[in-house]
Amino acid sequence: VRMPHDNRLNFAYEAQVAERNREDTTRTHDDRYAIEWKNQSMERISTRVKVQSLQRRADVASATLGTDPTDPAYLQRTLMRYDVTALHQTQVKLGVDVAAASNLDLGAEVVLKKNHYTDTVLGRTYDERHELYLTLAYGDMRTLRISAFAGWELVRYDSTHRNISAGTCPIIAPSLTPSPCFDPAQPATTTVYNWSATDRDRTRTAGLGFDWPAGDRLMVRGSFIWTRAEGAVAVNPQTLTTGA
Repeated sequence: VRMPHDNRLNFAYEAQVAERNREDTTRTHDDRYAIEWKNQSMERISTRVKVQSLQRRADVASATLGTDPTDPAYLQRTLMRYDVTALHQTQVKLGVDVAAASNLDLGAEVVLKKNHYTDTVLGRTYDERHELYLTLAYGDMRTLRISAFAGWELVRYDSTHRNISAGTCPIIAPSLTPSPCFDPAQPATTTVYNWSATDRDRTRTAGLGFDWPAGDRLMVRGSFIWTRAEGAVAVNPQTLTTGA
């Protein structure tokens, strides 16, 4: 869509169906929607904003495994792998490019992404990513061009798990029947319970590079990249009916 005053608006839709030879998921259907706005009304500055939404549906092959909640295979009904399970994703990108001076270019980009795994009971239920990148390039490619960048990434993952400290379900007295321990909806006991985790990772990256035409048929390039990653995890177990 062409708009006046050096503005451009783009719409996109993509549908993708994948047949999978997997025991957990046999088929996924992705619907991706995107809208992007680009502005170049200022002589030396261009901006862009992109919003994208992804809706994924999945045919879960493991939904009928196990005869009942005392069967270990029953647990596979609620255990989803995040790479192919049902998903609702929202992503926003903001970018700015500036021709600050002769042979000097600056850039910045912000990325925000959130994933909700809508059908997951056990496994990754949510994650989000915040990214910031800054770039600088100075010089003439005919003589010497120097480039640099810096980046920050903050990532959070939420997940739910189940602990079963026995090969088979414990016996319930006085009926002497096995408990439905492979059902995550059951109340917690001292040996069978759910627990959740939140992982938070932070990554910082910086880089410096150059392009030097040493001759008519010789280009010399070099780069140095530094990265530091840190993370922590918070674990929260399910509580008993007594509060323990």
